[in-house]
Amino acid sequence: MPVLLKGIDGILAHRGFLLGRSCWLDIDPEMVHAFERVLAFDEPADLRTRGSGDADGQVPCYLLVSLILPLLREIYVLEDTTRGRHSGIDSLRFLAPVPVKSSVRLAATLEDVRPLGGRCELALACVMECDAVSVPVLSATVRFSFEICNASTTADLAAKMGLLAG
Repeated sequence: MPVLLKGIDGILAHRGFLLGRSCWLDIDPEMVHAFERVLAFDEPADLRTRGSGDADGQVPCYLLVSLILPLLREIYVLEDTTRGRHSGIDSLRFLAPVPVKSSVRLAATLEDVRPLGGRCELALACVMECDAVSVPVLSATVRFSFEICNASTTADLAAKMGLLAG
């Protein structure tokens, strides 16, 4: 069950803490092939076959990246916010290969929250694990920007965070 982050107070209360982990997701050859078929329309043939489940038994890295946002939905829910959107992925690292016919899950820590031009931005430190590998397979910082419902100003947010409003 996802953690509920209610308004800025709920978000700030979780800053620096592990929000949780997603459920394990099985990655089978059918998922890999379906994903590669979707990309086949835009990708050159040599890129399509590189990292293919058929070629070397490993899940393509771009499939792992595509799983980050759906897995995050299992970990947290924002309440009393509007107009949210994922605004970027920083420090994306592929740490170990993921074999086909294995399972992955995502852990997310609320690394930071900050005012950003009339909006707020979360930084979520994410680590993907694989049941067939003893080390993390992916790490990234996912950014999510949103507006607070009933928040007076960005200065109010900055004051709650102990920052100087500028």
